[in-house]
Amino acid sequence: MAAGLQKPGFHPLETRQLIEKCFNQILATAAAIRDPFAQALFAMAQWPYPQPFDDVNRRVSRPAANTPLIKTNLTPLSLTKAPVAAYTDAVFKVYEFNRVDLLKAIFIRAHERSVARCAAVRQSLGLPPFRLKHRKTLRDIAREIVLERPDRQAACPVLPPAPTPMAAREPDQCREIAEN
Repeated sequence: MAAGLQKPGFHPLETRQLIEKCFNQILATAAAIRDPFAQALFAMAQWPYPQPFDDVNRRVSRPAANTPLIKTNLTPLSLTKAPVAAYTDAVFKVYEFNRVDLLKAIFIRAHERSVARCAAVRQSLGLPPFRLKHRKTLRDIAREIVLERPDRQAACPVLPPAPTPMAAREPDQCREIAEN
């Protein structure tokens, strides 16, 4: 099915107020879900329903689905091997019949493939790369710099010390990455 075409039987919301109300309800419901996998599946299934954008609604739902996975340090979902027609049909089953089972099956298979692929990459790399190993420290440093909004000269001296134990050269690497 070509992008932008709607399947017969599905009629997107028509007024901006209805779209906004539905979209806000989806955001509130997603925020209330604590399990990252359930939250991810909910986002993938519900995000495109109100059709808040002229196009890209299903494409936007995929990064929305990955957000709770990434936030909880779980492997993000990749749908690169999922058949497009099966995925589109599964999304329309959610729209038309409130049936999530087909989309859930695609979600589970895709996530299993993503986990396997990431595991293979990690194994081939050996020890985790520096940025992955110290991701929280680097994120904390970036957060402090963004919140303080100093210029480059002012930011470098205020880089917080790394809270995690590091090997001899790692603090210098951390500072270099943060400065860049």
